[in-house]
Amino acid sequence: MLTARRQRRFRVAIILALVLIAGTSVAALPQASRVSDQQVTDLLARLEKNAAQFRRSLETTPGQRLVPWEKARNIDRFVTRFVDATSRLRVQSDRGPVVTARVDEVLRRGVSIDSFMERDRPPDQAARDWAMVQRDLAELAAAFNVPWNLSTSRFTRARPAGATPLS
Repeated sequence: MLTARRQRRFRVAIILALVLIAGTSVAALPQASRVSDQQVTDLLARLEKNAAQFRRSLETTPGQRLVPWEKARNIDRFVTRFVDATSRLRVQSDRGPVVTARVDEVLRRGVSIDSFMERDRPPDQAARDWAMVQRDLAELAAAFNVPWNLSTSRFTRARPAGATPLS
């Protein structure tokens, strides 16, 4: 026979488990969107294509180094993670509803690149290619109702309590 104290603990544990399960399933639901699935698919394809073009423009700066070696390693890492996150988002979109955490990841990765682009003067072609990616990111944020301010290039999405960032 369980004591009253143990019964109370058991009930609290069950309630906490139910709350966690309910919170997880609600967080995984896609945000209401004003765009169709086809528009999202087209946007993600364009974002992926423009991100790849931006990467190429950073890699093929004729006759000059874009930035010192250490900074070049950093931007390469930022761009690689951004392109990978974009690809994961597109693959997930192809499989079914998009989880907003994937959109958040793409936007967060974009902020890292944008900060670099503001600090270090990239060649004109890289700047033009990045501007195209920025427009795609703004459309992505709007499609999923995520706050994104292009004038400051800051991603302002608040994380729910207990949420862990994607790595």
